[in-house]
Amino acid sequence: MSRRFIATVLLCSIIPVLVACAVIYRTFIGNARQDILNGLVLESEYKAKEIAGYLALKKKTVDLLSGLKMFSVAVEYQRFEGLSRFFDSMMKNERDYLGVCFLNKNREIQANNEFSNDGRYLNENRNNLARYMAAVNFTNEHPWQFVEFDSSLAPVAVSKVYDEFNEHAGYLVVLLNHVYFEELLSTFSEKYKRIHNVDLQYLVSVEVAGKYKPTVRTGGFVPLNSLDDDSRGGTREIGGIVSVWNVHSGSVDVKTCFQAKDAALFAQLRIIRTVFWIVVPLFIVIVSLLVVVIIRHSFQSVEMLLSKMGDMSKGNYSKIDPKRFPSNDKYVSCANRLIDRILAYEEAYRREERLSVLGKLASQVAHDIRSPLAALDAVIKDVSQLPEEKRIIIRSAASRIRDIANNLIEKHREVQAADKNTAAGAPSTAVEPATIQLLSSLIDPLITEKRLQFRSKIGIEIDSRLDASSYGLFAKIQPTEFKRVLSNLINNAVEALGEKGMVTVSLAFDTGQILLKVQDNGKGIPPDILSKLGQKGVTHGKAGGSGLGLYHAMTSLESWGGSLDLDSRPAPQSFGDGDAASGRGRLRGNDEKCGTTVIIKLPKAQPPEWFVSTLELEPNGTIVVLDDDTSIHQVWQGRFSAEGGSAFSGDSLRVKDHGIELFHFSTPQELRIWAQNNSSKVQNTLYLVDYELLGHRETGLVLIENLGLGRQAVLVTSRFEEKGILEECLRLGVRMIPKGLAGFVPITIRSGSLNHPHPALPPQGGGENKVDAVLIDDDPLVHLTWKMAAKAKGHVLKTFKSPKEFLEAGGGQFPRQTTIYLDCELGKGIKGEEFAQELHAKGFTKLYLATGHSADRFQGLPSIKAVVGKEPPWG
Repeated sequence: MSRRFIATVLLCSIIPVLVACAVIYRTFIGNARQDILNGLVLESEYKAKEIAGYLALKKKTVDLLSGLKMFSVAVEYQRFEGLSRFFDSMMKNERDYLGVCFLNKNREIQANNEFSNDGRYLNENRNNLARYMAAVNFTNEHPWQFVEFDSSLAPVAVSKVYDEFNEHAGYLVVLLNHVYFEELLSTFSEKYKRIHNVDLQYLVSVEVAGKYKPTVRTGGFVPLNSLDDDSRGGTREIGGIVSVWNVHSGSVDVKTCFQAKDAALFAQLRIIRTVFWIVVPLFIVIVSLLVVVIIRHSFQSVEMLLSKMGDMSKGNYSKIDPKRFPSNDKYVSCANRLIDRILAYEEAYRREERLSVLGKLASQVAHDIRSPLAALDAVIKDVSQLPEEKRIIIRSAASRIRDIANNLIEKHREVQAADKNTAAGAPSTAVEPATIQLLSSLIDPLITEKRLQFRSKIGIEIDSRLDASSYGLFAKIQPTEFKRVLSNLINNAVEALGEKGMVTVSLAFDTGQILLKVQDNGKGIPPDILSKLGQKGVTHGKAGGSGLGLYHAMTSLESWGGSLDLDSRPAPQSFGDGDAASGRGRLRGNDEKCGTTVIIKLPKAQPPEWFVSTLELEPNGTIVVLDDDTSIHQVWQGRFSAEGGSAFSGDSLRVKDHGIELFHFSTPQELRIWAQNNSSKVQNTLYLVDYELLGHRETGLVLIENLGLGRQAVLVTSRFEEKGILEECLRLGVRMIPKGLAGFVPITIRSGSLNHPHPALPPQGGGENKVDAVLIDDDPLVHLTWKMAAKAKGHVLKTFKSPKEFLEAGGGQFPRQTTIYLDCELGKGIKGEEFAQELHAKGFTKLYLATGHSADRFQGLPSIKAVVGKEPPWG
């Protein structure tokens, strides 16, 4: 290592240190003196502003008091003793007041305070106040006056008092104390002394007749002529005393000044300078020695690192041999750890890339499987003509395909969740809130999980009966806890079967409740045990069981408004001819008439806005299906217009018989061309659109938004639970159907059926000018539907798009007994229930909310008679 190199490194190290010291000296020491003075100048301005603000506030208070009615009453009836008592209460509540009095317009004192703010009776107080009033200029329009009396300057607020005829009745005069000024400045002076060990003297002056006159000052303040002459802030250093002042100009000009001795004010600054010039040279010497030592002992390792970095840039990631260097050489160990980390990152990147590709592939495969699976589910409903063995094979194959699809999607979700948790930290342990969930979407993947879990038990079958009867069943539950409860119940059923048997999970709606059953054909539970199950500590047939699982299940269900019941039929050991040893007997444990059934009852929740509970078709309307999978087209074709021997014929509505046209498209461009050529049909068409369109970057939601289809469109997708898709659907007003349920969604053709509690209307219109009902809704499709229904039944219906249109069309001229329907969302943030309150105030009494929301959402609205649905009220 050459001396020139050491000198160069040393010089390069010392120069920045010197520059930094020069900047520090100039910034923190050279300007420190001016910073101290500037700080006091700003503080003096702030204190002057506070005093002026205090005076302005007191003046505003006096003006408010002068406007009270009591003054005009006292003047009219010559009852001033009440004013005196009022002034005494003011003195008691405001210690800043020296005195308060009311003078008539001849400036004679009519009422004044008789007690001071400390509660002492003031003898001859009126005479004392009269001496002050003699010095007041009542013709001065300035909001504040400072009256000189007995060698003191007192602030006085004068406000004119007017009687009830707005004629001048007198004056309200308030005399203030200096206590606020003194406390404000003395507090700051004491704080400054505690922090900086400097005694501050202060002075407060106010401008009177063009000159500043002192109102408050400390005994040690040295008067300066310049303080009286200058109107701007500044500093003076005379005779070892530093004076700092500033002025606040407003309704009254206030000047505040601080004084301190030069030696005390800048004492700490002198110490800092001395220390700085001692420490800096020592610091430079120490830095120079450290630089030399570091260069001598570290250059070899640095040179090694530079060489290794060159090798790494060429792709050589071999480690450095530690034997060539001391065992504790940090550079070598850091370089080797860096090489290990780089190699690990490369391996992790390659692994994550493979997982990402596999995840995307799994998601796509699952999506592709879902479409033909929906068609297969629909066809399975009509295979009763096949032999039982073939039906079992078909159902088993369909279940296996569904399991594969569910498993692929679940794995993809687990990878995504793991990535999110890695990026955002550990997942939250907060209690999961109860939300409205589609039960079939929770049960179906759980059945798949259980089949995979118990696939080693060849004799165990786990089946689900989620058919058309389970469509659209929603409940307000905690989804994770619900799946945990159902998982434990299935586990219990499997354990009760032994090596062979069947567990069936069914979902249905009966007697106003959701019924979820977990049934096994195992050995059952004895009656004496059955009656005790569900209590803590009671279990059956489970070694080491505590009974808490069933207890927690009941507790969770009760918190959701549901219940859990058990029904069990114990089986005898065997029956029939022969014995068990020979295999000729048959165990009742595998008989359908024995076993245990867990019955879960849950209250049905109102489906969310996005869910299509019933697909309602308009007679003589149009249906458009857009999907890239022919299987889904076959499902819809079968649901709408199956003919001949199609498996869908029993479930088909044969929409052609109702004048409904059906169109099938596979690409967005086909739909665009159809929309351009059939512009008259675009707004009166039902669109069933897939979200993912193979080979096109444009999604179904983007296409719906571009074509302005809005509420006429229904998104048919297996990704209905994704938050981003749900938010877009709500924004666009698009509803959804889970793709796996396309074969089960109920389909009806509108015929005016009554599904909601609409009020009874007369059977026909009452004349040309008679109006049977009024509809206020921003959806033109709803207008069209209601008009058609009203016309068919001979009713007269008036429709309006907004409250403004209703009022401009003469809404006030309708009879107050007119039935009026309002949508709860009328666009531009207008709420139907709020406009209903306005109509109710105008005398309208028959007001109904025609909305798809639950009636529970609109409780406590006296202006609303009832919450009805979106269907026309004419049956």
